[in-house]
Amino acid sequence: MQVVGEINLLPMLVLACRLCPKNIEGTMYAVIMSSINFGSMISTQLGGLLAYSLNITEDNFDNLWLSILISNGTTLLPLIFINLIESKQEEDNSRDSVTSNGKTL
Repeated sequence: MQVVGEINLLPMLVLACRLCPKNIEGTMYAVIMSSINFGSMISTQLGGLLAYSLNITEDNFDNLWLSILISNGTTLLPLIFINLIESKQEEDNSRDSVTSNGKTL
């Protein structure tokens, strides 16, 4: 499972290394891996807190359905913010509005 996770991570690492300045690839890799490890640690702690608050134990699975709904709902949460990302076409249009008759305003 660890090997499959690393293979899934490779395209993101290659893209990040192509976008970063020359000779900073190692630092970029360290930043990406540390943020992934931090996110994994936080998600484990929040999952335990959710299970504790819903009183889910090894013998009591009464609220497990609610925990599954909450965890799947939070997976979809970033979709709310997708409109905040500007597309390349919008950036080009905003640059064109700044330039008039070949002169920068």
